[in-house]
Amino acid sequence: MQGFWSRWFSFAVLLSLLALVATTAFWISSYWWTAYVVARTMHRFADSPLGLDEQVQYVLGDSPGELIVLRRRGTFGFPSSELAALPRQRGQWKWSVSAYPASVAHPSRWFGHDHHRFFHQGSLDALDSFQIPYWVVAILFGLLPFTYTAQAARRRRTSNANRCGKCGYDLRATPLRCPECGTIPTKTAG
Repeated sequence: MQGFWSRWFSFAVLLSLLALVATTAFWISSYWWTAYVVARTMHRFADSPLGLDEQVQYVLGDSPGELIVLRRRGTFGFPSSELAALPRQRGQWKWSVSAYPASVAHPSRWFGHDHHRFFHQGSLDALDSFQIPYWVVAILFGLLPFTYTAQAARRRRTSNANRCGKCGYDLRATPLRCPECGTIPTKTAG
């Protein structure tokens, strides 16, 4: 079972390292380009002011130096008569990807969560947004590879012939068993 967890941890480290590289690339590119991935669907909410289907958008995007996650809900300016005439697309997701030159005028926030209710062309829309700096995401993705590297360095440092591989205790006096942790060495000092 030890080998299974070791392989699983190595796989998790590899995924985390790839995510770290991707995050760093998006972080650097966010100063030149603002990119968004949008998923949209229609849904009828119990608290809908019009009692009609409303569009829900989930947006993952960036602005210079920060990652943004948005959830927008509403009719997005459609008058109720036009919205009622729209074809029902409930349960179907529509995806789109777009990129724009980065706006230098956008004020960067270190951390933030906003909740807005606003009228947009006669309809009540709601917007929830969460901003997090890319450096925080990079640190989170970098923790696992750093831990793995630190453990590997410790194992390499303590893997001498006369030291316990688990705790690093000097085994010259007791080569058959570690008196500190009880581990039996795979190679006995000879």
